[in-house]
Amino acid sequence: MLLNSALQSDELGSVSQQLMLLEQENQWMKEALREAYDRLAIAAKRQLKTISTRDGISEAFSRAAGIRYELQRYKQEPRDRSWQEPIPSEQEQFLRSIYDGVDYPIFVIDVIGGDEFRYASWNRSAEQVAGLSSAEVMGKTPEAIHGVEAGALARQRLQHVVQTGLPLQYEESLVFQGKVTWWMTTLNPVKDEQDRVYRVIGTAFDWTERKRHEEALRLVVDGTSASTGDEFFRSCVKFLAEALRMPFAFITEFIDDTRSRARMLAVWAGKDFAENFEYDLVGTPCAVTVQEGFARFPHSLQARFPEDHDLTVWGVESYLSITLVDSQGRLLGTMGVLGTQPLNEDDRTQESILRIFAARVGAEIERKQTEASLRQQEAQYRGIVETVTDGIVMTDLATHHVVEANPAACRIYGYPYEALIGLDTKDVIVPEYQFQLTRFFDCIDQGQPFSAESKYFRRDGSIVDVEVIGTPYLYRGKPHALSVIRDISDRKLVERALKQQQREFRQLAKNIPGILYQFLLRPDGSQEFVYVSPRCWDVYEVAPEMAVADPNALWSLVLPEDVTALNQSVMVSAQTLEPWFSEHRIRTASGIVKWIQGQSIPTKRENGDIIWDGFLFDVTERKQVEEALKQSEARSRRQAIDLAIAIKELKHAQAQLVQSEKMSSLGQLVAGVAHEINNPTSFIYGNLSHVEAYAQGVLGLLKLYQRHYPNPASEIQDWAEAIELDFLVQDFPKTLRSIQEGAERIKQIVLSLRTFSRLDEADCKVADVHEGLDSTLMILQHRLKANADKPNIQVEKVYGDLPSVKCYAGQLNQVFMNLLANAIDAVIEKFPKVDLEATEQPKITIVTEVSKPEWVKITIADNGVGIPPEHRSRLFDPFFTTKPVGQGTGMGLSISYQIVTEKHRGTLRCRSTKSGGAEFVIEIPIDLDAMAIE
Repeated sequence: MLLNSALQSDELGSVSQQLMLLEQENQWMKEALREAYDRLAIAAKRQLKTISTRDGISEAFSRAAGIRYELQRYKQEPRDRSWQEPIPSEQEQFLRSIYDGVDYPIFVIDVIGGDEFRYASWNRSAEQVAGLSSAEVMGKTPEAIHGVEAGALARQRLQHVVQTGLPLQYEESLVFQGKVTWWMTTLNPVKDEQDRVYRVIGTAFDWTERKRHEEALRLVVDGTSASTGDEFFRSCVKFLAEALRMPFAFITEFIDDTRSRARMLAVWAGKDFAENFEYDLVGTPCAVTVQEGFARFPHSLQARFPEDHDLTVWGVESYLSITLVDSQGRLLGTMGVLGTQPLNEDDRTQESILRIFAARVGAEIERKQTEASLRQQEAQYRGIVETVTDGIVMTDLATHHVVEANPAACRIYGYPYEALIGLDTKDVIVPEYQFQLTRFFDCIDQGQPFSAESKYFRRDGSIVDVEVIGTPYLYRGKPHALSVIRDISDRKLVERALKQQQREFRQLAKNIPGILYQFLLRPDGSQEFVYVSPRCWDVYEVAPEMAVADPNALWSLVLPEDVTALNQSVMVSAQTLEPWFSEHRIRTASGIVKWIQGQSIPTKRENGDIIWDGFLFDVTERKQVEEALKQSEARSRRQAIDLAIAIKELKHAQAQLVQSEKMSSLGQLVAGVAHEINNPTSFIYGNLSHVEAYAQGVLGLLKLYQRHYPNPASEIQDWAEAIELDFLVQDFPKTLRSIQEGAERIKQIVLSLRTFSRLDEADCKVADVHEGLDSTLMILQHRLKANADKPNIQVEKVYGDLPSVKCYAGQLNQVFMNLLANAIDAVIEKFPKVDLEATEQPKITIVTEVSKPEWVKITIADNGVGIPPEHRSRLFDPFFTTKPVGQGTGMGLSISYQIVTEKHRGTLRCRSTKSGGAEFVIEIPIDLDAMAIE
C-alpha cells in the first residue's frame, strides 16, 4: 500500500499541528508540507491504488523528500537563511517515515553548475531494488550508478528538466542485481528563490508486470485477430502458449450432449501443431474443468490423473484450463495450457489472459456452430425453394434484371436457367400490363409489398397468366425485389368459363318471364336477397339493385292481410327445410295489385344460414281465371297428385310383379327340374335294393364254388386274376353303398327344390319354417362352399322348438333367399380370400325362436361389412341398393319387407352386430288367419 498503517487520524492531526508551528517559516517548505498532507490524507481515506493517483502523490512526496533533504543540509551546512530555529524532531521523524515508508523508489539528485548531476540520496525502496544503500550512491554521477550508456541517457533527461524547469515522465528499462526491470520514472525539478533548478527529485514505479501484461495483450490480439475457422483456432493455441509461456496449448469442443467426450480443434505442442483427435474426458483434468468451470493444477499433474496416459507421454506436470461458453452460457468445450514445469502458486495474470482468449474462442465456436446451423437451414430452404411449384425470382432494383430463379420459375417462363438469369423483366411482360411493372418497382423501392395478376410472354411466344407477389429483399448487400410467381392459367380458364356461364345465366334469367332469386336468412334474424334477376322491375316495379341492397324494398309491397301467412310460410320452411311455396298479393308503386307465386328450395349451411333458391312469378291473370275455376282446379290438382301417387305405386307394383313373375317362373322351373330328376332317381333308388340282393346271391354262389372247387381250371384262374376277383368282391358292396348315398343326396336336393318351388303358391298354408330355411340353404350351398377364389362360409343354425306356421311358404322362402344371398355377398366382400390364420372367419348365424305368444322370430346375422347407419333408413325403399351398378336391382329387400309386413302382418328390421356385420330380424304370427280375424 502507498501509506503506512500508522497514517491514522491522530497522525494526520499531528501533521496539522506541525504545519501551524511552521506557519511563520519558509513559505516554500510550508506549501510543500501542506500539499503532501492533503494528498496523503485523500489517499489514506480512499485507499487509492491506481497509477494516476500514485503519480499525483509521488510529486508531493518528491517535494516532501526535498524538504527532508533541505533539513539535512541545514543541519550539516549552516548558512544564511530566513529562520534559524531547528525543525522539531517529531516533524523530522514524520517526514522520514513518509520518505522511507512508501513502496516505490524515491531519489534525490543535486544539480551542480547547471550541467553536473550527483546523487544525494534515495529511500529504502530504492535501496532494496538497486541493492545499494543511500550512502553508497551519495555524490555519484548517473554514469557511475547505471553505467556509461544508461547514465548518459539519464543525464540527457536531467538536463531536459533543468532547461525546461518542468517535470518529465518516461519509461525505462534498467538492470538491477542482474535482473531486467521496467520502470515509470518521474523527474520533478526543485527551484530556488531565483527560479533556478538546483535539485531534481525522482520517483519510480515498477512497470515490469504492466509491460508483461501489455505483451500478453499483444499476443491476445495477434492470436485472436487471425482468420476464422480452423486457422483461427491454430493461431489462438500458438499465441496462448506464447502469452502464458507454456509449451502446450489446446482447444476442445464437446461432441455429445453429456459432455463426456470432446474433439481437439487445435493443439500446440511446443514447436508445431499436433494432430487433432477425439478423447473421453473421464479421468482427465478436463473433466474437472467441465465440472467446476476453471481448473488449475500447478504441479504433480500426472500423479493426480494417472489414467491420462497422454500426460505421461508429453511429460506434463502443470495444467490451467477454462470452459468455453456461448452468449447464452451454454458449455461448448474447454481451452487450456499444459506445462512441463510447476506453475507459480498464485499467478492471476495467467488466469486473466486465459479468460480473454476463452471469451474470443467461445464466440468463434458459437459463430462456427451458428454458421453450420445456418448452412443447414440454407440447404433446407434451398431444397424448399427448389421443390415448390411456385416460381421464385430475385430481381435487381438497379437494372431490373433477373439475378436468381428457382426451377419452377424457369418452367413458368419457359426459359432454361442460364437464359433466364440476366433477362430484363420488361421483355417478358405483355405490353398492356407494362404499367404494372412500373408500379411493381415503385412499391418495392418504397419498401412496400406488391401483388397483382399479370400476363407474361414465354420464350416460345405463348402467353401465361400469372399472379405476382413481390417484397423488398436485401440480397448480397444490395436492394432487390423477391417475387413469387404463380401460374394461374388453369384458374383463369375456370374463371373465364365461369364468367361465360354467368353471362349465359344472366341472359337466361333475363328471358325467363318470372324472377329468379336467392334469399338468405341468418340465425340472428337478419336477411338479404343475394341475387335478384332483372325481371324484378317488370313484376315489382323495383330495380334488382334496390332489392339486393334492402329486402324490405320487396317485402314492404306485400298487402298487410297476406304478411302473416307469408312470414309463417318462410318460418315453416326454415324449420323443416321443406320447399317453400307461397301465393300472396303485392301493391306496386303505381298502385297495381298483383298476385305473386313463389317457390324455392332451402339449404342449411354449416354456420346456420339458410338460403333459398327459387323463383317468383306474376300469376295475376291465372288467379283471375282460377277464381272462376277454383273447384275444377282443386280437382285437377288432386288428380295430379293422385296420378303421381298412382304412377309411383304402379311402378312399384310393376317392379314387384316382374320380380314375382321371375320368382314364379323360377318356381315352375325348379318344380319341373325336380320332377324330371325325381323320376330317374326313383328308378335308380327303387332298383338298388334288388341289385344289392342279386349281388349278394352271386357273391355267395362264388364263395361256394371257391370252397368246393378250390382248384379250378387254369382258364378260370386266369380270368379271376385279370378281373382282380378278390378286390371286386370287396369293392362291389362299397360301390353299391356309394350309389345309394348319391341317390339319397339327389332325393334330398329334389325335396329341397320341391319345397322351394312353392313360390307360386297363392294360398296360406301350414308350413315348417326350418324346412324352408334348409331348402334355401341347400340351393345356396354352392355359394357357401370354399373354392380357389373364396373361403368357406360357416353356417351356424340355432333352431328353436317352433310349431308349424300358417303362412305363404313360397313367398317366405323368397324372403329367406334374399336375406341369405345378401348375407353371403356381405361376408364375401369382407373376406374375399382364404386366410386360415385369421382370428375371424366368415360366418352366418340363423336363430329361430318363439319370441312372444303366438309369434315366431327368425334372425339371420352375418359378420360381413355391415350397413352404414345413413343407409338404414332407406334400406327397404324400392330401387335403393348399395351394390355396384349391374349387381343389384334394389327390389330384393323392398319386396321382402312387403311380404313380411303386408302379407304376413309381421315386422322386418335391421340392426348392427357386435362384429360389425348386419342382423335382419323377422317376426311373424304363428296363425296368420287368427291374426286377420283379430
